[in-house]
Amino acid sequence: MRGMTAQPFSNPPAIASHMPVPVVGGMRVETGARLHFGPLAVGAGEGRRFGGIGLMVRDPGLVVDARPAESASYHGPPELESRVKQTLGRLRESSVVDATPPIQLRLTTGQSLHAGFGTGTQLALAVAAAVLGVEASQASRLGELTGRGARSAIGVHGFAQGGWLVDGGKQQADGLGCLVARVDFPEQWPILLWIPHDTPGLCGEAERDAFRTLEGTPPAVTDRLASLVLRGLLPAIIEHDYDSFSAALAEYGEAVGQQFRTLQGGVLRSPSARTVASWLAARSVHAVAQTSWGPTIAAVLPNEASVRALLSEWPCTDGRLLVTRAMNHGAIVRQAPA
Repeated sequence: MRGMTAQPFSNPPAIASHMPVPVVGGMRVETGARLHFGPLAVGAGEGRRFGGIGLMVRDPGLVVDARPAESASYHGPPELESRVKQTLGRLRESSVVDATPPIQLRLTTGQSLHAGFGTGTQLALAVAAAVLGVEASQASRLGELTGRGARSAIGVHGFAQGGWLVDGGKQQADGLGCLVARVDFPEQWPILLWIPHDTPGLCGEAERDAFRTLEGTPPAVTDRLASLVLRGLLPAIIEHDYDSFSAALAEYGEAVGQQFRTLQGGVLRSPSARTVASWLAARSVHAVAQTSWGPTIAAVLPNEASVRALLSEWPCTDGRLLVTRAMNHGAIVRQAPA
């Protein structure tokens, strides 16, 4: 094996074939979860398509260890094994990695598929970065190799940089959406995640069918969403203005949810998420929005005291409750511990 540290591609657009699998001792990749609060334009007849806003958070995190081994093996959640094999297959088909030596992959995560965390993208990029031994800054190329970022680019750019991200969408059907803004998100604002057990998010063919049936986002709605991003959310984040951020996120989430309500049964997909959102609103917590197809909703809070007050009287039990923070850096790629 060559090299002892992760190295970036020397020429990302024309990656050398048959790059080595992990260096001696193996590679570890640590990333977070992606929250996506909705696209700027769906099914637009003209102009840029998709786009949107999102945030990388520390938890639920994802760790991939890749080590050379005598025989290939996978250790991790069974429901993610097929995704790992799919990623390895794509890398071999692209001729950027040899089929030998075999790789032992160990995956540790608190994420689950189809909950709104962008797990498929974070997993594919993490596996590819670990196997190829390259830095997270090469996420765009890794996304191309693994087939991620077909609609939203938030997860790919988030893997590279972390933080609060604005995806400007794309003009063509292929390629990756343009990253038009990225800022650090206030880490003193806790983020409460409610992950209901009652309703899974959409994925695969069901998701593709859903996008095919959606009417195009009216230009006036896209304009309002863009204004909320540029004149509401971004300045509020930069200035650490919680009240302005809260109002802008609530309005953004409501406007996006209205576009999807016929497919979701409401602005929010999960019945228990609707219950929680109403309960939070009654306690003056309005910075609440669904991530992707849900069912997870995120509530951004102003301080630790507000978290403690809410947790002491939480109204629902049929789900999972997490408190996390923003992840203002890209995925960490390093040698795996001995």
